[in-house]
This record gives sequence, structure tokens and C-alpha cells, in this order.
Amino acid sequence: MKKLALSIILVTALAATPVLGNSVTIRIGSFFPSATSDLWQIEFDQMSFAKSNFQSSAFGLDYEIFFSRNFSLVVGFDSYQKNKAGYYLDYEGINVLGQGLFAVPLEYGGDFDLIHTFRVSVTPMQVGLKITPLGRRSSLIPYVSGGLSIFLWSVSLDGDIIDFSDEWIVSDPDYGDTIAYGVMSSALSRESNRLSLGYHFAGGVQYVVGNRITLQAEVKVFSGEGELTEWLQGFEPFDLSSLFISLGLNYWF
Repeated sequence: MKKLALSIILVTALAATPVLGNSVTIRIGSFFPSATSDLWQIEFDQMSFAKSNFQSSAFGLDYEIFFSRNFSLVVGFDSYQKNKAGYYLDYEGINVLGQGLFAVPLEYGGDFDLIHTFRVSVTPMQVGLKITPLGRRSSLIPYVSGGLSIFLWSVSLDGDIIDFSDEWIVSDPDYGDTIAYGVMSSALSRESNRLSLGYHFAGGVQYVVGNRITLQAEVKVFSGEGELTEWLQGFEPFDLSSLFISLGLNYWF
């Protein structure tokens, strides 16, 4: 919530500056993470949730400074956050007296599910150039835009995590010796409030519905990645890229 408040304060402060005032846009839509890096893929392969579970609603806010009938500067942000709890598909947990928790294959017959929550939050703060090839005089205003994005992001795993580097052998009268793995708490498996650079491109159309009001439909593509340097070291840079499809309301000053 802190990062959203800071972003809102930034855009509101710009809008309160009379010499800059031109337009403000509020957007809401659907956010589709690319989710191509290894942490994303491991979670989808091993857990009971899927990539589609991390497609979610999102909202955004823009402040636009007009330079001419065809060019403007856009400063704003979009915000996405999603968490999903799931269980390991191929392993269950057992509690070995005096030794702790272990993960064993399903066919071994564990005592309980191993569950954790995957949490992702991404807020791209953006500055870019917007081009309206036909100007702003018609009732239908197509545009394209693009520029720099600063991603404020967090990712965490909360719950049971199988440590596949911690290998054990457990014995059972029926199943014999079976490879098991240590289970650890993921309370420290997180990267919080990190900043990373990237870029964005967007295209859309505005439809004039009043003297100062337009409706807006937009498709925006973000590209970026964040280094995992704290409690999730050993993974590839975390994929922050995404697609954001939105509808918006634009007010012209």
C-alpha cells in the first residue's frame, strides 16, 4: 500500500501544478504477466496453481502534459498484485520424530499436503512520449506511446518449501527405502520493495464523450526483469514483463 500511496501523491502533485495541467486518466483492466523466468516456471510446474491464476485485475493513473496537437509527455503508474496458495503436486509431508519435516513422493503415502503461497506485486512507474497522429480535434483519437518504466516490485514464498538439495533416505516396511527431502519454512524467502528499470509501449484510442471527457481503450506491454539478490538467490532474474489491457476515463483541463 505504501508504494501505491507514493505513486498517487506523485501524480496528484503534478496535476496540482497549474502550468503543467493538461489531462488526467484513470484506468482499470486486466494484467497478464509473461512469467517466463525460472522461479515462475518452477512454481507452475511443482504447485497446484497455474499461470492463469496470476492473471488479475489492475488499475492505473496517468498525468499528461500536452506539447502540441500531436505530442505529449505522460507520467503515471499501473499497479498489480496477486497471491495464490497451492500444494505440491508430486510430494506430501511426513513428520519424523526427532528429525523434523520431510517431503516424500505421493506413492510413499505422506501424512499431509505441503502448502505455500506465491505472492507477486509489481508497480511500473512510467514516463514516456505519447503521439496522436491525427491530433485531438476529432471524436476518435488513436495514439501510441512508449518510454521508460521503473518497476517497484516484491515477490515472496510463504509456507512449506521443499529443499531438494537436502536429500535423506527414509525406510518403510512396505515401501522400503525412499528418497526424501527436507522441508523448510519460507518465512525469509522474499524480495521486498525492489526497484528495476525497464520500458513500455502502448497503443490505444480515445473517444470523445463530452467537452473535456474521453473514454479510452489501451493495450500496454511492459518489459523488465529484477535481480533476486536477497533470500531468493540462485534463480534467474525475475521476469517483470507483462501485458495490461485497460479501459479508462480521461479528463482534459
